[in-house]
Parts: sequence; structure tokens; C-alpha cells
Amino acid sequence: MNDVNENYQIKTVTIASMGMPFTIQTVSYPNRPYPYEITKQAIQDSQTYLDHIDQDFSPFKNNSLVSRFQNNQLLPSEFTDQFQEVLGLTTMFRDLTEGAFDPYFDNHYDPTGLVKGWAIQHGFEYFLKPLLQQDSIVAIALNGAGDMQLNTKENNPFQWHVVLKIQLIHKASFAK
Repeated sequence: MNDVNENYQIKTVTIASMGMPFTIQTVSYPNRPYPYEITKQAIQDSQTYLDHIDQDFSPFKNNSLVSRFQNNQLLPSEFTDQFQEVLGLTTMFRDLTEGAFDPYFDNHYDPTGLVKGWAIQHGFEYFLKPLLQQDSIVAIALNGAGDMQLNTKENNPFQWHVVLKIQLIHKASFAK
């Protein structure tokens, strides 16, 4: 069986942010010049962006926007556009899920259940997806502990293969 992906070259880079590894993969034609400098810059910009999000949204950093919000030290005038967006999304998801998603832990605002996926989505769109405009790049991916964004160049036969593992956890309740 001939795999359509065998004619490509995959480069993988791992960066660390938010206390976890993030994997960036570029897929390219092996017979075309690889845009090393542009790709290197996109990866550096992604790292800077993820570090910025970590600084603003970590509940574990005393000076983050989240920590200051938790301690009633963040004035509404200091809400960044990103902070307002995340605050709005966490509130909306709490309401839509009737509390199954709750951005409050121990009565403190903690959006970490949303922020990683949100940051991956935005960082991918801003810094990595534009790499598809390069002649040799045919696909790009960003994975942060299972939250992923993937894309391929339009009309290109390369296919991402994603394996989904679902672990079911059963909770038993016993009548008294």
C-alpha cells in the first residue's frame, strides 16, 4: 500500500511553556528549499506568545492577571482584550454546561481548563498557519498535551493521522 505521506519530510521541534512541552511539526517537500529562517521565527514567536499567555493566565504566578483578579487587585481598566475574551468564554461555557465546566476552583477564578486550548488555537492561527504560504511547507501542526491544531495546504494530498484514545472511567454509587 502506497502511503501518500511517504513523499514528505517532517521536522519536529519541541518548546516548553506553561509547564509542559509543545510540539510543532512542519511537513515539507524534500526537493524544495526549506524556509529555515521563517520557520525559526514562527517558532520563536509561538514560544513568546505561549510564555506571555502563561504569565497572564497562570493562577500560580503572583503577578499574573488571573492571580491579581483572584485577589481583587485587577482593575477593570487593566483587563486586556485577551483577559476579557477568556473571562467571557469561561463564563459562557459555565452557563452552557450548566456548571459542568466551572472556571472557579476553591472560590478562585482559574481558567486553566480553557486557556491551553484557547492559546494553542490562537498561537497556531497567528504564527504557524501562515507558514503554509511558503512554497515548500505543505502541513503544520501544534500539539500541547493533546490539545492540537493541524492544517494542510489546500489541494495537497498530505493527510494528518490522529489517533484518539478514550479512557472511560466509571463511577459507582452505592445505596446506603
